[in-house]
Amino acid sequence: MARIQSRREKPKAIKIVSKKGKHEPKAIEAQKEEKAEHMHKEAETHHRHGKDDLGQLKDIIVKYFSILPFVRKQELANLIVNPDEAISQEIHTTSIARGYKDYVVPALFIAMPLLILYSLFVTVISLGSGLPVAGIICVGGIVAVPVLIFISQLFMTLALFIFSRLLGGKGSFVKMMGVFGSISGATILLSLPIMVLSFIPCIGYLFQFIGMIVSIYQLYLIYRLNVHLHGLSTKNAILAIVLPFIAITLLIAGLFLVLFGSVFASILAASAASSRI
Repeated sequence: MARIQSRREKPKAIKIVSKKGKHEPKAIEAQKEEKAEHMHKEAETHHRHGKDDLGQLKDIIVKYFSILPFVRKQELANLIVNPDEAISQEIHTTSIARGYKDYVVPALFIAMPLLILYSLFVTVISLGSGLPVAGIICVGGIVAVPVLIFISQLFMTLALFIFSRLLGGKGSFVKMMGVFGSISGATILLSLPIMVLSFIPCIGYLFQFIGMIVSIYQLYLIYRLNVHLHGLSTKNAILAIVLPFIAITLLIAGLFLVLFGSVFASILAASAASSRI
């Protein structure tokens, strides 16, 4: 009887173990779900803090841009802080005129003080006699800067557009020229105080380095423009920026060689003619 009872008790022990085994996975799953929920809340918190930090940075940039008149402060600040969203919005609403205005206004704020200082320098050096010349330089520069800005905007956009199309881009030239002008204007505004601070002795090199970072960031914005406007892959979007610079460098080098060769040939011809005499 004792043996029979012990045999009957064994299955009960097995059943108890099996019940515990069924409960263990549920407890583990509950712990995993709780952990995943906690991680999700932490990610949302970090994302919210990141948005708050970007919002604060945008507010600072907007306040700085507000110092200058005729500037689309909110839109240009958004290009700096949140480029993907801003570029997508600009693509649908941009025009050549608006992009040109975004570009030329900051350029004039840089050019006008330099032209005035140069005019004053010419006037002082000439002891007042060069005042008419200084006035012509100042007025001529103010007129010439907008023209030069438009030519540079047109030329750079055309070079970028050609290579973007060759690499499979599908965007329009008008939209590219408009957004390119807005990007250029935003980065010029951002680099304006850096340019001024770079003249400070001892620490000026630091601000020159920061200015170089701003220039690299401008290239990044143009890269994002290639991606959003032309639908290019990462590789082709980068090549569409690099190849125009290589082509322009080779073109300038070729023109320099032709000019140098013609000058050198004329010198040789003049020396040969003098030796005959």
